[in-house]
Amino acid sequence: MKGFPLSKINKELGDTKEIENILSVSEEEQILLARITKPEDISDNDDLIVESWMKRLARGYVERFEDMFEEDVAARQAPPPQNGGNETGATTNEAEENTVKINELLDVFNSFKEDMGERMKRVEEKVGEFDLRLAASEDYVQEQIVAMYAAREEDDNSQRPKKRPKRD
Repeated sequence: MKGFPLSKINKELGDTKEIENILSVSEEEQILLARITKPEDISDNDDLIVESWMKRLARGYVERFEDMFEEDVAARQAPPPQNGGNETGATTNEAEENTVKINELLDVFNSFKEDMGERMKRVEEKVGEFDLRLAASEDYVQEQIVAMYAAREEDDNSQRPKKRPKRD
């Protein structure tokens, strides 16, 4: 027989119900554990999607797809179908509704794409106007620099003593 008999182990331990942890818990782990086990957070009705909708509404975001929101909330509140969801009539209606919704979504996407294209054209026109203005400004600055150097040379030449011609 290898090891220690269970009776000897129980005799050494006694009636202790609390087991001391030999690993030390870091402060980060304590904070995490406290945050995970907050009693007000414990709820059996958690639904992340519905909560995210509600948080967006509470923050003041505009609800653009009200029908999708209502379907989302209703689908999570209704009990699941008992026959495993194999309803043939409902499935075809859902497919038709989904096709219509996809087409609506494509229309919205295409209109967004057209709008963004028009805006980009306007931005390109503005940039072209700025390029023309900048080129004119650069030319003016260059002319001023040339004039400044010319004025300095004239000043330097006027202040230099004139050389006398050599006599032979």
